Amino acid sequence: MKQVYKLLASAAVVLVGVTNLSARNWSPATNAVTQIEAGKKYALQGIVSAAGNNRYLQGTAFTEKSYLSSDGVFEFVPVEGVKDAADNQVYYLKVSGKTKDQYVSVPGNKTFYTSSTNRAWKVVVKEAVKQDPQKSYDWQTTKDNGGDTTIVLRGKDAYVRESMADNDGVNKFDLSTLTFTDRNDAVVIVSYQSKNPKKKEQDAEYDFFLTNEAGDLSVNKGTNYSKNVWNIFEVEENNAKTSLNNVLDATFGEGFDIDGLVDATKKDAYVLGTDIGQYDAASMLCLKTFTLRLRLL
Repeated sequence: MKQVYKLLASAAVVLVGVTNLSARNWSPATNAVTQIEAGKKYALQGIVSAAGNNRYLQGTAFTEKSYLSSDGVFEFVPVEGVKDAADNQVYYLKVSGKTKDQYVSVPGNKTFYTSSTNRAWKVVVKEAVKQDPQKSYDWQTTKDNGGDTTIVLRGKDAYVRESMADNDGVNKFDLSTLTFTDRNDAVVIVSYQSKNPKKKEQDAEYDFFLTNEAGDLSVNKGTNYSKNVWNIFEVEENNAKTSLNNVLDATFGEGFDIDGLVDATKKDAYVLGTDIGQYDAASMLCLKTFTLRLRLL
């Protein structure tokens, strides 16, 4: 029955590809960018899978396909008149192909996307700075009873406390670019203000747009320095022929041989005939001809 479903799926994909504009798709460029531009369309690549496959954000999950549909194409829309403390432009992150629920919402919002810029997340894009998660610092402090003690801090806390010790109690270590993930051309998409921007020592953490972990396909928002980096690629919209071929290749594999489904020399091949469980030869020929013509459009 698996072959039956595949044949039916072939017909469905062909029909949808011809009649439905949603079959249009986009392909990411080869090289990642670290500086984004308003008005351009981008793909957001998360952490690669355990098998080494690239993963691109599409909706609220990740896809390992080589092309993206409209809910995997993003724009950075400038927030008029708003920049962060370092004079970086602040943006809304918008799903390019949507007219409803098109903006990534602020952390804590009930829905991941929103139609209102009042609930849209204001972010900046910065080059990520890889640091050592095992970094240690011996913090000399006092106990509640007044006695001296030494606490060994690690990771983010070690960097912050060391900076405060070197700068008269004020942290100057930039938590908005910190990551523990080593990736080329990596950026962070991060809130333009810390969680507590009025804090004197300025060591309040930031909310990041979080990517997936190796075995996870979900996207999130929050503070996790091991999954907060992205690679950003410009995208190009494919023409109708390429879009349809992408769908066919992703569904059945590149170089899919429709004849192989009814090749009697292959195991589990589908049998042509008129009996129950068999596939009509005339229908098969029609489907094959239609598919081949589409490939040649």
